Amino acid sequence: MKALITDKCKVWDITDKGTYTEATLKTSRPVKENDTYDQSRVERGIAKNGFVPESHTFVKFVKNAHDKIKEVKPGTTLTNLRATFSKEAYWSTADNCIMYPKNEKLTIFAFEIDGEESTKTTTTNLDKAPQVAEEPAKQTVAPVDNTPTETPVDAEDECPF
Repeated sequence: MKALITDKCKVWDITDKGTYTEATLKTSRPVKENDTYDQSRVERGIAKNGFVPESHTFVKFVKNAHDKIKEVKPGTTLTNLRATFSKEAYWSTADNCIMYPKNEKLTIFAFEIDGEESTKTTTTNLDKAPQVAEEPAKQTVAPVDNTPTETPVDAEDECPF
């Protein structure tokens, strides 16, 4: 499944594997005040400072993202990640059956560094209002002739159903 991830993600543990780069991405979201599950996370010390952490390990950066991630240092914030999620089945030789991975595989094809000006125009920001002209152009409409016309009805032209 293809996705555009607009969250801000910090990249850690960057490892160059030759044809691709493997890294760990960490994000967080605010704790929901009316959610008992989130409140139990706060009480147990999981959600520190009012944020629930989330970590994605073994994230692959390929193609243009592989070339660009070489310039990034650990701790850098990334945004607008163009990625795919997959959870493909595989054959387990130990169990002699089809198995599914526990976690989804995340592959990144392109990204932007947070705070860096984008060099190309993208349609990722759809929250902007459309530009409207100050005064709409006046259109002239031709009058419509609504006078009824009579058409002869033949007995043979009746509808068969």
